[in-house]
Amino acid sequence: MTKVTSALISLLAVFARFTPVAPFYIPSFLNHTNGTNTTYHQPQPPIPSPTTALGRPETPCTGAGVGVGVGQSLPSTTPASLGTDIETETQGPTFYRGSEVWRDEICGVSSFVGVTSAISALTSDCTALADDAAKERYLWYANGFTDNTTLLAIRNHGTCSIGIRPPHADVMANIISGWYIGGMDVAQIVRTAVWDYDVDGLMGATGMMHCEISSAANVDVQWAIFGPDEQAQAGWWVAPPVPSSAGKRQPVGMAVLSAVAVFWQLFFWRVVS
Repeated sequence: MTKVTSALISLLAVFARFTPVAPFYIPSFLNHTNGTNTTYHQPQPPIPSPTTALGRPETPCTGAGVGVGVGQSLPSTTPASLGTDIETETQGPTFYRGSEVWRDEICGVSSFVGVTSAISALTSDCTALADDAAKERYLWYANGFTDNTTLLAIRNHGTCSIGIRPPHADVMANIISGWYIGGMDVAQIVRTAVWDYDVDGLMGATGMMHCEISSAANVDVQWAIFGPDEQAQAGWWVAPPVPSSAGKRQPVGMAVLSAVAVFWQLFFWRVVS
C-alpha cells in the first residue's frame, strides 16, 4: 500500500509540475480600475474588408469640415446623415456615421493613459459629450488616413473632443475597412477617463482598443480626448495596446486540474505521514 501511495504521489507531483495554468481574466473597461494603466499585447494585423458592410452615407465629413473642428459643436442627436450639405476637402481623413442604430458597441477593453494639462478640455463638457454619444449610438467609421499621427475628431461638445487614428503605420496600406468606433464605446471611454483623470475640472486622456464589425474586419484603434488647442499634439500621444482576447474568459480546465492534483498530493502525503 505504501509503494502504491508513493507512486501515486509522484505521479501527481509530476502532473502538477507540468500542467500549464491558463492566463488570467481581464475584465472589460466598464469595470476598469486605475492601476498602472499598462496592458501589453502583440497587436494582431488587421484583416481587410469591404467598407460597404458599414452602411455609410454617400457624402463624408472631414476633420476640417463644418461642425467637426475643435471647439465647434458636432451634431449628435439627429438621426439623419451627417454628410448632408457639407463640403469636403479632397485630402485628409473623413468619417461617416453608419445606418444601423443598434450597432453601437463594437470595441473591446481599452488601455488608458491620463494626459490632463492646463489646456485640457473641461470635464463637464466631456461628460456631456459622453451623454450625447450614448443617446445617439450608431457606428462611426473613418478612412483616408495618410499617416498614423493625424487625429480625426469624430465628436465634440464645447471644449471637449474625441478623435481616432490608426495606431500602426506599418499595416495602414493593407486596411480597406477603415477604422471605426461605436457610440456606446465612445460614451464608456469618456466616462471612464472622466472618472480617472479629472484634475480641477479639466481632463485629457488617450488609449487603444481592438474594434470589430465582423469576423473579417477588425482593427486596433487609437483614441484621444483633447482640448481646443491639443488636436495636433494629441496625434502623438502614446498608449499601450491591449490583448486581443481581453474581456473574454479564458479556459480554466487545466488550471483546475492542476489545483486538484496539488490538493490530492498534499492529502496523500498527510495520510502516509
